[in-house]
Amino acid sequence: MVLDNRLLADLYGQSLIETQGKYAWMGGRAKPILIVVSEEKAPFISPEDLPFLTRILGACKLTIDEVALFNLATHPAADPEDWLAFFSPRIVISFGVLPAQLGLPVDFPRYQLQAIKGSTYMHAASFTLLAAELEERKQCWTSLKRLFNL
Repeated sequence: MVLDNRLLADLYGQSLIETQGKYAWMGGRAKPILIVVSEEKAPFISPEDLPFLTRILGACKLTIDEVALFNLATHPAADPEDWLAFFSPRIVISFGVLPAQLGLPVDFPRYQLQAIKGSTYMHAASFTLLAAELEERKQCWTSLKRLFNL
């Protein structure tokens, strides 16, 4: 089953699906936290990955109302500088998206916290790999605890 924007809005409420100008995102953006994914077959996130992301956010004492979830695959021509300026995040966490895809000038290992231009970045494995590999989840959780002072 593929969730389109309309069905996601029906399921999660209009407040969780936003479009402003040329960008669409899921979440309330109550905090300057940007989650970046690249999901080819979903408008924001696959139905299988959404509960996993929700659990990750919950463990970090966050909800989807507090973050913006941005799917790079739905904005393939978007300039990273432009969408990063649009969201103005202090924290950027990417799942399955490499630093180069975020337009960052440096490459760094997974789960390393990297401060660049006033934001802290962390890139993690894809949800599929995180779900399958215990060691990946442990490394991710260790970095998330440092990032959010948990």
